[in-house]
Amino acid sequence: MVVIGNKRNKKARNRLPQKKRRQWNVREKLMVIHYFENNKRNVHGTSKKFDIQPKQVRDWVKKKKHY
Repeated sequence: MVVIGNKRNKKARNRLPQKKRRQWNVREKLMVIHYFENNKRNVHGTSKKFDIQPKQVRDWVKKKKHY
């Protein structure tokens, strides 16, 4: 008796859904920073509201003077 393992279709692996990268313009970044500053400086709440990573909010706040 020969046992054959589960074979996956190679094409199926290449069709995994990929999340599209989002580009933010300066106006949108400033809007997120403004919300963050007026929302008791809550990084996690701000990131959930705008569906972004908390690190992204922290980086934008650090770079605010460049915008």
